Amino acid sequence: MYYKEYLRARRTLLVFIIVAAVLLALSFAAMALPGAYNPDFKGIPWPELLEVAALAAAIVATILGSTLAQENDGHLELAFTKPYSRAKYAAIAVGVDMAAIMLTQFVAFVFIVLHIVIAHREHLVAGPDAALNALRFTLFPLAWYAIIAGLSAGMRCRTGNIVQMLIWPISFVLVALRGAPFNAAWHGLFVALNAVNPLIYISYHNHGDMTILAASSLQVAANAAMLAALVAVGWVAATLQWRRVEA
Repeated sequence: MYYKEYLRARRTLLVFIIVAAVLLALSFAAMALPGAYNPDFKGIPWPELLEVAALAAAIVATILGSTLAQENDGHLELAFTKPYSRAKYAAIAVGVDMAAIMLTQFVAFVFIVLHIVIAHREHLVAGPDAALNALRFTLFPLAWYAIIAGLSAGMRCRTGNIVQMLIWPISFVLVALRGAPFNAAWHGLFVALNAVNPLIYISYHNHGDMTILAASSLQVAANAAMLAALVAVGWVAATLQWRRVEA
């Protein structure tokens, strides 16, 4: 009964692999050209590569995020006649998508490492708080997906598509507004809104009085914990919303 979502997730993953492989081949070809620029990284922390892979996986998360909204379009009446729990179906459908997102991030990470090691002949280092940073970057695309699923599960497909289209620009605008020189009241508002913005928890940069990346292991762990909380809340919200959708 979850085969349809498995096929959709598998198709999206295969398309991503093909695109990533083409981009990797093009990067090798570009580096082979005479006079090609070959930067000297002098040892690049592998968690930073995982961050890039996480952003790539977030694109796939965006594509898959309206899964339950698509169920609401055209055949919801039939879906509700199936002899299984609506909540269970929603939870497992989300789980299938999340598994595909994690595989996407792994594939992206492998391709990025191949590019760095082969094209640039560079070596990798762990960097500070490698395990904690790896955890938060792994959680980021899952949190991104959970936010979309949680927002769109009670919508029809077209409305869910709007959520998919707007989440990136809105998230970047919220990050920018958080760093803008507003008064204390507006600053507090944008800090509060960014609490549910996954982008805020993966930055390596400091902005004025805000430490987005945390300079200490405790702060990195807190960022990872917030992303884990967003995954859980989004998953539960999507499941509960879809259970209450009326045909």
